Amino acid sequence: MKYNPRYNNVLNRKSYLRKGQPSNLEGNNGDSVLCLLSKGVALCYKIDGKWKELGVFKDIDRKLNKMSLNELSITSLQEIGSDTDKFLMSDNGTVKYVTGTNLLTYSGAQPALTFGIANTNAVKIDAADVADDDYARFTANGLEGRTLTQIKSDIGTGNSALVPSAGTSGHFLKHDGTFGQVAYSNLSGTPTIPANYITDDADDIMLGSLNLKKISDDATARSLIFEKNRATSVSAQDDDVVGAVEFKAYNDGGTPALVQVAKIEAKISDVTDNNETGKLTLSVLPTDDFSENNQASVGLTLEGTTSNYGQVNVTIGTSYGTVRHNSYNNIFAGASAFSSGRILLEPSNANDVNDKNTFIMEAYNDADDVFKIEVDVAGATTISTNDDGGATAHLTINPDGDTIFNTDGLVIQDNGDVSTPASGYGTLYVNSDVLYFKNDSGTATNLLAGGGGGSGLNSIVAAMVFG
Repeated sequence: MKYNPRYNNVLNRKSYLRKGQPSNLEGNNGDSVLCLLSKGVALCYKIDGKWKELGVFKDIDRKLNKMSLNELSITSLQEIGSDTDKFLMSDNGTVKYVTGTNLLTYSGAQPALTFGIANTNAVKIDAADVADDDYARFTANGLEGRTLTQIKSDIGTGNSALVPSAGTSGHFLKHDGTFGQVAYSNLSGTPTIPANYITDDADDIMLGSLNLKKISDDATARSLIFEKNRATSVSAQDDDVVGAVEFKAYNDGGTPALVQVAKIEAKISDVTDNNETGKLTLSVLPTDDFSENNQASVGLTLEGTTSNYGQVNVTIGTSYGTVRHNSYNNIFAGASAFSSGRILLEPSNANDVNDKNTFIMEAYNDADDVFKIEVDVAGATTISTNDDGGATAHLTINPDGDTIFNTDGLVIQDNGDVSTPASGYGTLYVNSDVLYFKNDSGTATNLLAGGGGGSGLNSIVAAMVFG
């Protein structure tokens, strides 16, 4: 039996219940359809262009109490006229209906959704202008869309970027969207920094060694840089300390004191543009019987100078004894470069007027009262003294033994008459090419006058002077 879907029971019930069978204008030869007639359900078949009633199913009631089908296909359904709150479900192969409340219970669904932003709430869109590529932001009721421009305005970046432009090195992004320094006082609580970290602008103690290591196939290495900037003008000032390295240890006192064992300190002596000079000092702790300052004393100073291009002054020692080189031809020892009592060594230098090697010892109270030894070309040596305020720069030779002159001759310069020597002394001198001896009474004797008034050395005087 071929079923034509356009002849459904509803149409038959409405169109053919009164007529009894379909119109001959409908269908094709060979079509069959179940028709609901007033006398019952009949099988109608179209033969030779006419619908004929083949028979009435006496055993089929208009109301089906129970029907069992191996396969049920439904091609169309009518919409219900009202909410009957009934749903069909399969219960072990048997189709049954359930109510909406039972269906929610069976499926574990929530009877009514709670929208919002509280815990377990369902989130819904809470704005009419949400668009593709928007970013989501919570509102009190759900989510709204925010563009990139709106986000930058929301967080207050103040520029065209999502985050602020880079600030000064060492600054951090603050709560207002700008970069700046974060002071410890602005932090909540006391931050805990590991002992092996070094922090900025703090007196840190690092429990371990600082190893600056570089592995590379070149001649460079890591650098430890000390940089001095003044906060107001950036430029440093004369004698500003640029950096220092201190070495400290505890002594064995009843209450151990921390002492400065040694120190390396760098200063900028002169900040003048094109005339900058630096100063480096190396200090070490000496024994001090007069004080307990526990500070190292300067033992070595290197300082640039503007007086001579490329010159470095070198000072070795403390204020109690110094060896200093303060020019390219001068090395001296003493309290300082500008006090008396120094011992100076001036090597000869072809670039200077000093072409002699000179050794000078100053009087402790006057730098112009000196003893000097000068060595000239061919070893010619001059020993001299100078009394800046008079003529008492005496040279005394007091050997614990003989004074021996191994020379071609003893040369005495003709200085004319001389002053009377001190008591107990005599003076041997040349005056007008004549050798004289003057005693402490001021009597001058011509040593070349003979005993009988003739020429020749006075034998008595010669015996007195030369033994």
